[in-house]
Amino acid sequence: SEGGSGGGAGKTAPLPSHSTARDDNRAVGEEAAALVSRDAARRLFATSFERGATLLATLTAAQGSLKPKLDDARALGAALVAAREDIASAKRAVESRRVQTALAGLSEVGADEGADADGAVDEEEARLAGVLHGLKEAYRAKAHQLKQLKVHVGALQASCGAAQSAFDAEFRAWWASMRHAHGMAAEDDALRRAATPLLGEAPPPPATAKGSEIGDSAGERRAPPSLAQLRDPEASLALFRSEVWSEAARSRRERLKAELSDAVSQAKESGALVTRKRDQVARLKESLSAHLGAGGSAADEEAIRARLDVEKEGYRDEVSALRSLKRRVEELQASLDGSQEELRADFAAWHAPALAQAERREGGSAGAARSGAPPGAPRRAWD
Repeated sequence: SEGGSGGGAGKTAPLPSHSTARDDNRAVGEEAAALVSRDAARRLFATSFERGATLLATLTAAQGSLKPKLDDARALGAALVAAREDIASAKRAVESRRVQTALAGLSEVGADEGADADGAVDEEEARLAGVLHGLKEAYRAKAHQLKQLKVHVGALQASCGAAQSAFDAEFRAWWASMRHAHGMAAEDDALRRAATPLLGEAPPPPATAKGSEIGDSAGERRAPPSLAQLRDPEASLALFRSEVWSEAARSRRERLKAELSDAVSQAKESGALVTRKRDQVARLKESLSAHLGAGGSAADEEAIRARLDVEKEGYRDEVSALRSLKRRVEELQASLDGSQEELRADFAAWHAPALAQAERREGGSAGAARSGAPPGAPRRAWD
């Protein structure tokens, strides 16, 4: 009927069911709950909003490009550390050979009579010097390669920084607006914490603890070593030697190095003096032989022989002194090698826990990456 049809036309839309209303209320409640926590809000922004997902994808791609270059740089830095040790070892071999050369054939004076003139080349010393030169050239090439790689890494880090800044800025603005829409305070501790970077954030440095953090003798608080320092082999070793390794161990090593350098210098001077004495003995022998051949006077012969005896005695004394210096050099070198092993062991014992602590401190803030980004997001690791 018309009344029936008219009544049908005037019907209102059906009200939502109680279950649908509950679902909507639950969703709103879950969203509001997520906005309380910075990490939860960041996950929501990165996974449930298109703009957040786009920004996080850009950041993740930039980080993905950076990671292999950081790995290459770390490997090259470790190779440079090893190359420096090889160069130091080669230098010691050259110095040791020079000392040995000065001692060669000097145990008996009579062994000098067929000695070559000055200027003879020691083939073994020349070979060792060639090895040293090659190691230095290889080191320079690696150092140049690392320098270029650092420039490239710096550019990639700048891209990562720009991508993260964009993500952080839009996340903070989105979080503030969403909290406002839900009737939540815009200025509270949670929102202020949102101002910290998504990656690389770090809490204030803990109080200096003797034996665990780096501090001076007066107990001054210093920031703990950064993840970038600890992941750079050269920087972390330099940091350990200058600020972490015990003062007594550092002083002992420096003293050994100074004493070794002084002993080597003395051995070189003594070796040169032995050579001069040996040459003088040889010339007096030649003079005595010529005098006898020419039938010279007995008085002159006696004078030459007396002088020859004096020079032989002086020669023997210098050889003895050079041998003592050689033993001293060997003892100091052994002590320095022991100090080097001590340094390596102490550095290894400190570096592993320090690196783990820095990774937790600087890498543990990537909550969004754990929930909304692919695994393996690289951390900032370059100085």
